[in-house]
This record gives sequence, C-alpha cells and structure tokens, in this order.
Amino acid sequence: MGAVNTYWFNVAKAALAGQTYNLVSNAAFKVMLIKSGASSDTVLLGANGGENLANCGSLTALEINYGSNFTAGFNGTGRKVVPATKAWAVSQTDDWAQFTCGSADPQITWTALGVTTTDTVGYVVGLIEVTNDAGSVPIFCAKLTTAVPTNGGNFSLSWGASGIVMELQNPAS
Repeated sequence: MGAVNTYWFNVAKAALAGQTYNLVSNAAFKVMLIKSGASSDTVLLGANGGENLANCGSLTALEINYGSNFTAGFNGTGRKVVPATKAWAVSQTDDWAQFTCGSADPQITWTALGVTTTDTVGYVVGLIEVTNDAGSVPIFCAKLTTAVPTNGGNFSLSWGASGIVMELQNPAS
C-alpha cells in the first residue's frame, strides 16, 4: 500500500497514551476501506476532520460497500481484523516509533470487491470497534497514493516496510 497523508487520529493518540487500548492484543482493531472523492477528502483531510475526527460515525457513509459477502458498517464483514502478528518498534537514535504487522501476516484481502457496483478505494482507516460507529475510535488514516477502482476482483492491503503508521518525533530542523 503506497500511502501519503498517513496520520494517527488525535483521539487515538490520547487513548494509546492513556493505555485505554492495546493495539497489539485488541481483537476489535480493524481496517475499513473508504471511497475516493471530495466528500472523503473533506472528512479525512479537511479543517473539521482529519486528525481531529473523534469517532467513526461520519465515516460510515464513506465506506466501500460493494462485493460478495461484504457488509459495511459496525461489525460488518467489510471491516477486516488487523492480522495477529502486531508489534511496536522504537528507535531512540532516530526518534521514531512505528506500529507493524509481522511478515507472518503479510496482507489483508477483500474478495470479489465491486462485483455488482464499482467504486474507488481512496483511503484505509484503522479503528477500534466499540458498541457502534459513533462509539468506535479511529486510529489511523492512510490515503492511497493511487486510488484503486473496484472491478469485481480481490483487493489486497499489504503493510510497507515502515509499518502501518510511523510517528516521527523531534524532526531535525
């Protein structure tokens, strides 16, 4: 997954710092696919969205919802559990932390995406599902470098060498 504009949501930073959620062991840590387009850009990158999005309620209408055995929304089959081999890596020397999925779990695949209606995947959002979408916590957002049309084939998501999301600290000036 080549991604730009990858970031942690502020609510996730607070939840992780306060140890409310453990991404390594939490079975409700999932990813959802978000449509490409102006509405998604406004919610995920705009002044009132982006890092300040407090819950997943406004993302439901933007979620890809087409495919065999695919249901969008809270606890739907379209949301995939992040693979089991997860870990944090930290470099004190380079001032960064990253969250990764191990090589034992190389990718997540959605089967027959867009069989009846095609759409275009523009974003991947990580979340912790809690009670419903309004109560669910957005963790990270990655905008795909190139939006991917759904055409009835499989859609696979592979994590890059730098992990799911890398948080750089103390950048050199």
